Amino acid sequence: MLACNAERRIYRRVGGEHLHLVSGNKELFWFNGIHGVDPSNPMFYDISVEFSKFNPDMVLVEGNASAPNDSLEAIRHGESAFVAYLAQASNIAIQSTEPTDSCIFSYVLNSCTKDEILAMFVIRQMVQWQRQKANINFEEMAVDFVNNTNKTLKYSATPITITQLSVLLEPYTNIANLNNNNWKNFEAKKYLYFSKNRINEIYEKVSAYRNIYMMQLLKEKFECNNKIFIMMGFDHAKELKKALTEIFESDN
Repeated sequence: MLACNAERRIYRRVGGEHLHLVSGNKELFWFNGIHGVDPSNPMFYDISVEFSKFNPDMVLVEGNASAPNDSLEAIRHGESAFVAYLAQASNIAIQSTEPTDSCIFSYVLNSCTKDEILAMFVIRQMVQWQRQKANINFEEMAVDFVNNTNKTLKYSATPITITQLSVLLEPYTNIANLNNNNWKNFEAKKYLYFSKNRINEIYEKVSAYRNIYMMQLLKEKFECNNKIFIMMGFDHAKELKKALTEIFESDN
C-alpha cells in the first residue's frame, strides 16, 4: 500500500507537460509519465484520455511491444504494456523503441568488457525488480535473466550459476553471496543512476545509443505514419527534445 501511495505521489509531482510536436500532417505525442504498476494511479486514466484524443497511427513503447488482453493485467505489467494494450485493442501498429541486445553489445564492446556489460545489464534489471516491491525468487529470476542475456553476449560457454553471478557482481554490490534474502540490500537504483562509477558510465553509453536508435526509428516510421504516440521514459524526451523540434521545424 505504501509503495502504491508513493507511486501516485511521484506521478502527481513529475507527470504531465507531455511533448507534443506538430508539423503539417505529422504529429508526435510523447506521454510524460513514470514507471508504474498501480491500477489506482491516475496516470493510467490520463494515458487513456490522451491516447484517445491523439488517436495515433502508430505506437512506440519502451521494452516489449506486446500486452495482455486484459486492461488490469496490462497495467500490472506497467505503463508501456498498458499503452500496447490500448493500441492492440484499436488495431494500431505497435513497435518497441529498443534496439536489439546484439546492436547494443556491438556499440559498447569497443570500450567495455563483457564482464562489465553483463554486470550493468543485471544491475539494471535489479532496479526493475526492486521497483516492483514484490517478493520474487531472485536467485531463479537472476539466473534465468543472465543466461538469456548470455545467449547474445556470449560471455560464457556454459550456463552461469548464481554463485558465478555473485562473483561477477561483488565488486559493485559488496555482497559475497547474493541470494533471496540479501539481494535488496544492494541499492541498485542509487548505484546505477545516481553514483559515479563504471557501471553508471556503461549505462550512460547504452542510454546514448538508445537515443540514437530512437531518432533513426522515428525518422523511418514517420515516412509511412502521420501520428506517433510514444510511451518511453521521459528523460529520453528531454534529451531528444531539441533534435526532435529541429526535425519538425525543418519540415515546415
